[in-house]
Amino acid sequence: AVAVGEASVPDSVATLLGCPVLGAVPDGGAEPLSDPAVRSAYDELARRLGETAAADGWQIA
Repeated sequence: AVAVGEASVPDSVATLLGCPVLGAVPDGGAEPLSDPAVRSAYDELARRLGETAAADGWQIA
């Protein structure tokens, strides 16, 4: 799970959803990818997703 529009995610969200929470992406307004915090959050999510079992066999450029 990914919390979009949030700066953080409480630990209880993973329990509620029954799956791991990979992270949060803060609200970036009208042009979210121009916000360095949003870009950084997406980069971190891609890195974390690449470390999961689901990524077995993937190549991330």
